[in-house]
Amino acid sequence: MVANAGVVVARCEEDVRALQQRAKGMTVDDAERQAASTLQRIRGAKSSWSTARAAIDGLSDVEKRYRSGIRAFLAVKAKRIEIDMGRLGQRLERVTNLTRRFPERIRMSQVRKERRRRRADEAARAAEEAERDVDLQIEEHIRQLELVAMAAADARPLAADCGNTEDMMQALLAETATSA
Repeated sequence: MVANAGVVVARCEEDVRALQQRAKGMTVDDAERQAASTLQRIRGAKSSWSTARAAIDGLSDVEKRYRSGIRAFLAVKAKRIEIDMGRLGQRLERVTNLTRRFPERIRMSQVRKERRRRRADEAARAAEEAERDVDLQIEEHIRQLELVAMAAADARPLAADCGNTEDMMQALLAETATSA
């Protein structure tokens, strides 16, 4: 009975291992369905374990005249069985805990992915906004330069007063270059 319980527990461990390997592309709903199915198999394994445990405990329920001999026998031979049963119980608890936590692990993984995506979107929006601000500052600077050039042109005497229009254009270009 203990050996059979060990085989059933080993199958449950394989199921949990396979479940965790398939986790990458799984949705939360799929994870919950798979975990429920695995938990059902684990309940069957716990039932096998409980049956073996009850059988071991029932060994001491014998007639009074055989008790001392049975107890001596069990003290020597049942230690290994008790150790195996304890390990099987721990393994069952481990697969139960892993299976129960599995959907939550998938959910947390999806939450982390969503947070990373949101941060990336926010960073992209901030970069676009900063680029727009820089473009606006450049446009404003160019407009200011144009205003300075226009004000300088208004302050200059007319072409008739300067004499030559070519001289006036060169003077305006030189003034604009120095103000920039």
